[in-house]
Amino acid sequence: MQHARLILLAASAVLVAACNPPPEVAADIAAIGEVNARMLSALNAGDWARLNELTDESYVAIIGGNAIQGKAQLEAANQRFLEQWQDEEAWLPEETLVDGDLAVQRGSFTMRLTPRSGGESRDLAGTYVHVYQRKPDGAWALTRAIAAERASN
Repeated sequence: MQHARLILLAASAVLVAACNPPPEVAADIAAIGEVNARMLSALNAGDWARLNELTDESYVAIIGGNAIQGKAQLEAANQRFLEQWQDEEAWLPEETLVDGDLAVQRGSFTMRLTPRSGGESRDLAGTYVHVYQRKPDGAWALTRAIAAERASN
């Protein structure tokens, strides 16, 4: 019985630590949240030039099964996408793990895409995994992204 109590106490301590990260990790998670907020602001404003400025040189994404690798491909894809669609997008992080200069975030997203040429909007939802890297100046950058739309039932 004492052994089971110790295991329960240890498991509880791990859960509490996961819910209350140390201050430096909490600060990193907040900084990553700011990266997300700036990127979403550019996306939702249709500002592909600002979005491209915010995107790291090493960015790689797999969106809907298509790979986008490197700054040139990404800039062209952002411009095409935001010239064709008005995007109302939200990222809802469910977990952010920080280990030194790398962080991984798992969450869900919602999107309402409205054709700029007119027509009906499309609502999408899905899941994502983002990888962030701390740069030499201490700032966090989104460097990898994988997103997949949820299948409709």
